[in-house]
Amino acid sequence: ENSFDWSSCHIIIFETMLLRLTITLCSAIVVAAATTPRRLDDAVDMSWMTGYSIHYDHCFPEKNLVTFHFCPTGESSCSKGCKNGGEYLIDLAYFLQLFNEAKLQALENRCEIISANCNNDDGRCFTQAGAYECIADENQNEFNLEDYLECKQVAENVYVGPYCAEDNSGIYLGVFTNQYCTNKAQENAFEYAMGYSLEYTSSSIVADACVECKLEEDQNNNNNNNGQQQEATEQCQELYAAAAKCEKD
Repeated sequence: ENSFDWSSCHIIIFETMLLRLTITLCSAIVVAAATTPRRLDDAVDMSWMTGYSIHYDHCFPEKNLVTFHFCPTGESSCSKGCKNGGEYLIDLAYFLQLFNEAKLQALENRCEIISANCNNDDGRCFTQAGAYECIADENQNEFNLEDYLECKQVAENVYVGPYCAEDNSGIYLGVFTNQYCTNKAQENAFEYAMGYSLEYTSSSIVADACVECKLEEDQNNNNNNNGQQQEATEQCQELYAAAAKCEKD
């Protein structure tokens, strides 16, 4: 006769409950850390971080949490992550805010470097460098992603905010009917209210899953650094300070 192994079942149930308890406790810690003003301690040596990049990992819909890694730059791909970096847990909205700021700062820095080494034709130089994001789009609508990284009201009973997909990977913008962005609204509600389509409804906000913690340097202007080591970006330092950490020496 076939017998059911209840001991295995009990182990699985226990492990599931333990995982949920861990996520719940981490949620309280992370949300408290992310909503409490912090001051980065100048005495802490963060120079190691200039050799690392932020790698987005997963999100958890029920808790609005995100896991990410600091991976050695150049030793891994954005899609695969890394084996030699610590794992971190943080509030989803706070992660998106700092992650997006880091991406925008890196883009702005790159555009400035290309422009500084160009002869009065930035558009041509941007194109030659493959930096198409630096070219202003006159037909671009008024949509700004940074305006919707937290739940925001755009019209009566119409709210927009980020949410974690069921696959625990993609993070998208959705349209909702309440201030907590939990009750889905009709997809065309945003376009009806604003006059243009909402972006990031089908493409993930974190599709470009990594960003370096060290800004690109102008190779033609290194002499102005006077031998000083570049610091890690403020966004990377703040993410590290606020997150719950799983590290090993």
